[in-house]
Amino acid sequence: MAVPKYLALLSFLAAIANAVVITNEDFENGWGIFNDGGGDARRSRRDSAFATSGEYCIRLRDNSGVASSMFTDPFDVSSLTELVITFNFIGDSMENNENFFVESSTDSGSWTIEGDYVFGPGTLSNGVAYTDSVPINVPVGASTMRLRIRCDASGNGDRVYIDDVLIEGTNAAPPTPAPT
Repeated sequence: MAVPKYLALLSFLAAIANAVVITNEDFENGWGIFNDGGGDARRSRRDSAFATSGEYCIRLRDNSGVASSMFTDPFDVSSLTELVITFNFIGDSMENNENFFVESSTDSGSWTIEGDYVFGPGTLSNGVAYTDSVPINVPVGASTMRLRIRCDASGNGDRVYIDDVLIEGTNAAPPTPAPT
């Protein structure tokens, strides 16, 4: 038996009601909950042409690991079942098959790739503003998580600009009532 449309709508509305905003960062007043990874990451008004709102965004370049990244401190996910990170990005001089990643970690040591953004024909183009959302399952029993965006290009001239990052979490929605 199909679930009546009104029950599906109620389930959807319950999920929205259970959403928790962890951060909504436009980088106009600093890094927010993100950290500057190092020499290949920066927040500068000089990059305002790549900001999708305001005058600031984050520039990531090269492939220097942590130094080419922005990452959060651990944040509480003990009551959450899923995270969604939504963000804007623009590539600049990213060559074919150069990319950047959205990654997660629950142990502050190893990272899991959640999103892989590859530039080149038929994929992503330089100079185009994109918006994407990455759903991330919170492992059962996890108490904290960290998120990272890391550039994996080939040189300092290969850059990706990140702006308007929204991280939301949801907890388990109430069960949908059985049809009567």
